[in-house]
Amino acid sequence: MEGSVEWQEVDPPAPFRHRMKLILTQHDAPHKKIEVEAAIQQQGQYCKDCLQHITSQSARFCFYTGLYYCHNCHKDQKAPLPAQIVYSWNICKYSVCNASYDYLQSMFNLPCLELSQLRPDLYQAVGILQIAMRLRIQLNMLYSHTQHCHELHNNQFLIPYRYYLTCIDSYSLCDMVQVIQSQPNLLSTSRDGDDDEESPQLEGAPCPQVTDQKQCELLARISSVRDIAMRHIRKDCKSCLTQCTKVCGICKDSKKTMYVFDVNNCVVCKSCNMAYHKDCLEGASCPSCTTAT
Repeated sequence: MEGSVEWQEVDPPAPFRHRMKLILTQHDAPHKKIEVEAAIQQQGQYCKDCLQHITSQSARFCFYTGLYYCHNCHKDQKAPLPAQIVYSWNICKYSVCNASYDYLQSMFNLPCLELSQLRPDLYQAVGILQIAMRLRIQLNMLYSHTQHCHELHNNQFLIPYRYYLTCIDSYSLCDMVQVIQSQPNLLSTSRDGDDDEESPQLEGAPCPQVTDQKQCELLARISSVRDIAMRHIRKDCKSCLTQCTKVCGICKDSKKTMYVFDVNNCVVCKSCNMAYHKDCLEGASCPSCTTAT
């Protein structure tokens, strides 16, 4: 018939497996049966891992992916979730599918959380993270002057924690779990009116004091990395000692040599690599760079 439109049935999209990745979204499981059925229907009524057909009676919810799985692909194993750790200061373990559990286990000790991008406010609120930042700035300065030393960087104890030296802001899930275990009540969640979004609130304006660094496994571990590296420089390796020892560019007093990683007393210009006593520089710009311009 002229002008008529022929309608064709379109097959639903073919089932596809998800690909595991770092997820920083908090998922709430539907509670009402009609909500569960609607969620499974929207998912295509198939397990997101093996792609077998599932129903509301045969499906389990994964709090990591926010998806449903059959009982074979979801053994109700539990793990702490990155989003809960970062945004809710919560290290409780949640029910996750087998693939999520394996993925989170494989990521547990890897530096996957950039706090300055995800929660920069934590550095102001968490005393342990402030101390960790100071230690890692020191380690990063040390690393920048000892990259040539294979003996130091092939140390078997240091290899798993190399990221403590190479960057100052990356943390593993294990690191953050240990921080929260040391300061568990720092953050709370509250609901504002009818808003369904949980909003983490920082309790107290001043930074909490950390009375015993040894109580935090993270700080103890970073301190051990620092001690090993410093012992290598000061006692075991003349080449590293030479690289890390500087004479102040202002006072030029060879009797008051500095270690570049002594961040309390030494300032190293990022542009020209000249080193100065903090007391000599008195907060001014680098004299070498200023003269050059």
